[in-house]
Amino acid sequence: MESFGAVFRRCIEERGLPTAQFSKEIDLNRGMLYNIWNSKKQLPEERLQAILNRQLFLPEQNERLREAYYSEIYGAEAFERLNYIKKALARLAHEIPPSPMFGRLPSYAPMSPREIVTNEGALMEVLYFVLRMELDGCESPRIETNYPFSATEIDNLTYAMLYQYRDKSPSFYHSVTFETSGRSVLNLQNIFSAIRFFRLRYNLYGVVSDYGSYVPPDALYTCYFITSRHVLLFHPARGTGLLLTQPEIVQTIALNAAQMHSSHIHVAQFPKDEMELQQMFSQKALLRHNCGEFSVLPCLGVFTDRGMLDEIMNPDLPARNAFIDVLHGLYQSLRSDFSAPHFHTARGLEEFARTGKFQEMSRRIASPAPPAMRGELLRRLREAIENGAKVLLIDERALPFPSGLSLEYFDNFLFIAGCVSEGDDAFTGEFFKVADRQTTVQDFNNFMDYVLRNRFVYPKEWTLNFLEELAAKCG
Repeated sequence: MESFGAVFRRCIEERGLPTAQFSKEIDLNRGMLYNIWNSKKQLPEERLQAILNRQLFLPEQNERLREAYYSEIYGAEAFERLNYIKKALARLAHEIPPSPMFGRLPSYAPMSPREIVTNEGALMEVLYFVLRMELDGCESPRIETNYPFSATEIDNLTYAMLYQYRDKSPSFYHSVTFETSGRSVLNLQNIFSAIRFFRLRYNLYGVVSDYGSYVPPDALYTCYFITSRHVLLFHPARGTGLLLTQPEIVQTIALNAAQMHSSHIHVAQFPKDEMELQQMFSQKALLRHNCGEFSVLPCLGVFTDRGMLDEIMNPDLPARNAFIDVLHGLYQSLRSDFSAPHFHTARGLEEFARTGKFQEMSRRIASPAPPAMRGELLRRLREAIENGAKVLLIDERALPFPSGLSLEYFDNFLFIAGCVSEGDDAFTGEFFKVADRQTTVQDFNNFMDYVLRNRFVYPKEWTLNFLEELAAKCG
């Protein structure tokens, strides 16, 4: 990547600003400016932020300056991963899921048991056929695959088909590769690309690899789709494949693929019931140290007391009192430690003030907080911030954040939590990634630091006034 000085000089030239004029504009003598251009001196960070805020450059140039500057601070590889997190969150915030593919099967000649696919267009047609035959023709569809998320067209088709048939709850087993070193963005790509499948409530598996590829890239067919009737072996980059339909072969390959799951790690885990959700909360209580969070809606349950929990917990909840004990203990421990920053959005707080719905509890577990309780919880959050709690509101004009998503990072774990279904029975699913431990957690720590350095948050005084107004509206 080019040095910051070189990028800085080019941006000035692109704007057609004479050196003397620009030097005067930013109150920086020309000698210092030349030293920065030649990488002999570093522009002070506060001066960079002042230049960006003054809108002397176009937005695209501002972003180039920011990327070049912080690439030198964090190191090129670490900044690439940090920047990927930022862009992935923005993409998810604006993403519209692919349209479900309705309509008839493509019409083409019947296939022989060993039909060879020789081009990308035919591969997609065959894949559509294989998925549609399984999803249409089976009461309990089952699909296993290991394609990389970088195969965008295949990923979009798979997601669209699963979305269309979500009422049948097909079993979907997707194995993706995680690097133990974590030096590339591959692990982050897997995490963020899988989120839309998590929202459809599908478990995914991770394959830990030292080399970033579970299957040799020079293999004839690196990937597979396995259903109850077909096996499609293919190479996504080359667009070639082999379709197998003989029942004995399909059964043998399916059995071998299923046996591999025992050696894989779970990328996603969803609670089957309230008791399993209680265990998840207990695990979080043990991991509370050195944690931070990015979320649309803050965990306002942290500011409840036992009486509030007793008021909102549904009376027919299994093991109700034990669940309240676990939650109360967890919330107390979290409330006592706001040493790491927790980033939220004004949009999420407005949503809570309007609906009273807690992010971490479905309506099967807890009723929405009544208006007076909403006001009290918002006031308690305001008081915590006044007393030094590091709860900050993201400025979504600078850092768009997707709905229904929470990123929590602990010492050795990254948790991604989100609403994975709609309606009153919506559960919060816990998706976690542990393959490279420290590297991914450090990426999110760097991202947190980057957000603070660039002031992608609202000022504290604005936040306090905003919370006061919200609380007053609730009563």
